[in-house]
Amino acid sequence: MGKAPNREKGDGRRRIHAVLGGILAALLVLGFLPAGNPTARAASEADLKQKIRSLDTELRSKEGEKSQAQKDLNQLRADKERLKQEISALDSQIAETNARVENLKAKIEENTKKKEEREAALKAATERLETHREELQKRLYRLYVQGDMTYGEVLFGARDFADFVGRVEILSAAVEADKRLLVEYKRAKDEVERQKRALESLIASLETDRRALQEELSRLALRKEEHTAKLSTYEETERQIAQKLEEIDAELARIAAERSRASAELERIIQERRAQEAQRARAGQSTVPEGIFTWPVPGYYAISSPYGYRIHPIFGTRQFHNGIDIPAPMRTPIVAADTGVVTYARWMSGFGNTVIIAHGNGVSTLYGHIDYGGILVSEGQVVSRGQQIALVGTTGYSTGPHLHFSVIENGSYVPPCNYVRCP
Repeated sequence: MGKAPNREKGDGRRRIHAVLGGILAALLVLGFLPAGNPTARAASEADLKQKIRSLDTELRSKEGEKSQAQKDLNQLRADKERLKQEISALDSQIAETNARVENLKAKIEENTKKKEEREAALKAATERLETHREELQKRLYRLYVQGDMTYGEVLFGARDFADFVGRVEILSAAVEADKRLLVEYKRAKDEVERQKRALESLIASLETDRRALQEELSRLALRKEEHTAKLSTYEETERQIAQKLEEIDAELARIAAERSRASAELERIIQERRAQEAQRARAGQSTVPEGIFTWPVPGYYAISSPYGYRIHPIFGTRQFHNGIDIPAPMRTPIVAADTGVVTYARWMSGFGNTVIIAHGNGVSTLYGHIDYGGILVSEGQVVSRGQQIALVGTTGYSTGPHLHFSVIENGSYVPPCNYVRCP
């Protein structure tokens, strides 16, 4: 019974340690405590690179969207300008047609007045003709019917032959004068009627032309109304595209700022890593002790992508990663992990420039993404452990300079960390 309190104290201490351990783990996960693990730092570096690539893709997409929107806006403005010119031309046509209509109206009015004058003249001529005809009829009636005066009385009342001849001539002249006057009045009346008919025909023609121009005016006004409505639509679309461009510019600014922050953070991590690597090099220390094989990239011990399943950094799909990725600057020396014979030293799909070394007992090592001109050995060549065989590059499916290192055991890929001491 006396030991129960001690057991309770021990249980209490264990619970406290568990809680503290959980808190420390959470702080490490959240990044509130420094993580000196090179693998974690490399993963963070790879994540930032992936983020920058994603942001670059988003930037290109937005730039393409902006370019298309700007093209649409330019085309719309060109169409809008053309439409304005067409409306201006319609205004000119309407003004010209209105002027022609007014001119026709003036002509119609002028010729209508002339027609009215001709009608008045015709009426007067007709009245004169009728009056003269009536007077002539009355005179003839008196001469020949009523007998007030006969040709015989006129002729036989002559004093002598000369007087007789004179009276005959006077009577003939009076008759001829009456006849000529009737003919002249008739001719004048016919001329007035002809002029009246010509004026009526002219007025009818002018009215036809005026109606045609009025119809043309209606068509022009309708076209202008349609163009004006279309112009309003263009202006609204222009406003929408301009607003869209402003939104795209704001989004581009946001993405660029985010990329700038990510790039600055990546640069900080890289500088920190390089400083630590330089410090280790100056101290002559290696953070990775030797395993069965030696480390293939001396001085660079981070692993940016471990062995196993992962989301492919280029294709974005879940794939099996059959080795480890060791990031290092371009053309950093690569050494043979162990003594062996070079069985492959050329381009390989996916891995780019590749070297494979057979070490015996069914074990081989693969070195991928070697730089152009960076393969320093040939097939069939015997190499020793730690001998330089290649230079780091980024050939094949690669997002940046690094060595892809695989170990093949009896034809199957196995975890490289079974053969090299991984950090």
